[in-house]
Amino acid sequence: MGLRFPGFLSVRTMANSCAWLMFCIAVCAASLGQTTSTDATSATPSEHGLRGVVVNSVSGEPLRRALVVASGATPHSMLTDAEGRFEFEGLPDLEVVVAARKPGFFNDLELHPETFQPQVARPGVTSSLVLKLMPESQVVGHIATVKGEPIEDAPVRIFHEHIVDGRKKLDLRNQAITDEDGQFHLAGLTPGVYLLAAGPVLSGARTSPGRIGVVREEGFSTIFYPGVPELDGAEPIVISGGQQVQADFALKPEPLFRVAGTAVGSAPGTGAQVQFITKTGENVAVPIDFNVATGKFSTRLPAGSYVLQIRETNTQGSLMSGDLSLVVNADLENLSVGLGLPPMLPVEVELHPTNSANEGADRGLRRQQLLAQVRLVSTEKHVQPLEFPAQTDERGALVVANFMPGRYSVEATPLPPWCVQSVTTGNVDLLQEDLVLGYGGRPEPVHIVLRDDCSGVRGKIHADGKPASGALVLIPDRASATHAQIGMASADVDYLFATLAPGDYRVLAFPAVEGLEFRNPEVLSPYLSKAVRVTLPPNEISNIDVERITLGKESQ
Repeated sequence: MGLRFPGFLSVRTMANSCAWLMFCIAVCAASLGQTTSTDATSATPSEHGLRGVVVNSVSGEPLRRALVVASGATPHSMLTDAEGRFEFEGLPDLEVVVAARKPGFFNDLELHPETFQPQVARPGVTSSLVLKLMPESQVVGHIATVKGEPIEDAPVRIFHEHIVDGRKKLDLRNQAITDEDGQFHLAGLTPGVYLLAAGPVLSGARTSPGRIGVVREEGFSTIFYPGVPELDGAEPIVISGGQQVQADFALKPEPLFRVAGTAVGSAPGTGAQVQFITKTGENVAVPIDFNVATGKFSTRLPAGSYVLQIRETNTQGSLMSGDLSLVVNADLENLSVGLGLPPMLPVEVELHPTNSANEGADRGLRRQQLLAQVRLVSTEKHVQPLEFPAQTDERGALVVANFMPGRYSVEATPLPPWCVQSVTTGNVDLLQEDLVLGYGGRPEPVHIVLRDDCSGVRGKIHADGKPASGALVLIPDRASATHAQIGMASADVDYLFATLAPGDYRVLAFPAVEGLEFRNPEVLSPYLSKAVRVTLPPNEISNIDVERITLGKESQ
């Protein structure tokens, strides 16, 4: 088992921009052997040329046959020559967006969709362009038993670990199956931090003698690189552009246990979806026998903690569900999982109006419409993000349906002029603590109180005594960092946080918050001594200037 660095890559969601749409049109035309360039008969007296070169951003080498698009009123496209050069002729004297694309490489839009700025050129003014493409990276490896025997058909997944809205998130970026020699190849990765998982392998299970001569089937459970069973113990793999990383696994055979039972309440003949979910949120790909006539099911699993989920649509078209938490360390027979309507988490809204103009809003279910969004966001580490929005049911009441048990932050976004005063369930303050949802039973409602005498804060960011641009993090003293708000400011434009509940806050300013896990109290704690404290009175906007903090230079 080893980790050595001789290449890499990851595809991110494309931004929905006009420049990208033009680029895609040109790609389609080029694939058909067509051109979108205008011919000489449509030339105007103000036509100009535009030239440049496309290069590998890591090695600096020119890239041949890269597609270059100059999109303006009419898109023009061409492929680079053997020296990576391109030259458009007959372009109007107008600004055009220029972009390049080549299989096996990423452009800036694919690498940085959130902060992407298109490259704009003016034919006749711009003399020459250099377009850079990042080569994709890859992870390769070998999966074998501890005795060195290659394992065929082992599933391998790679997850991109990154920060989104101040939270650490894992996204599945690629997956593969090992070949007969136990080799796997994961391509199409961008620079970043990744976690790698292999297994389970249950097909073709072998047998071995167990206690008192019992023959027990064996397989291989899920392992995270470099060879640990838990996600929390996984070692991150840091990949840079154009890199190839070698990551090998040695798996130890484990006994497989029979898990069997009955879906009680399953409608005969309708069928049901039965699956086992790990505590990290992955569906375990195991063959499951299900008898549609009797509702009986059975499978084999390695030891571990799972959630058995059964979903079925009954003859009336309603979704029926049943969940059961399992710890598998021996055969489990005669399990019983009752199917019923999915659990519902009621969301109640209470209004505390101080303005007579808003008193009429506190009537029946109309108050639910004053919330732009309510959602549960998991605070646990999963290989898939867990988020459940609230919706109105057939009676117009606000509920969260089909949620997974676990720990969640409850996020409520009201419409102006309302702001959140409190979020509770029973005696638990959900601005300070997580909402914990278990299996079975009806959860207590989430109770949200809104008020209309809201506050605000505005001001400038300073760096070295001068107005500067940056990002702000605002944290209410009455809530944890999970409920922080972010804002932006430029040297010329003030930041503004509006519709805040009156009270005490801390304000921090950074050059940017991309990559900063600011909703994690442990990550944010070292910077808090640099925060500006402010008390916001009702119905007022306070002015506060904030000194910008350089990330990594927390207060001592």
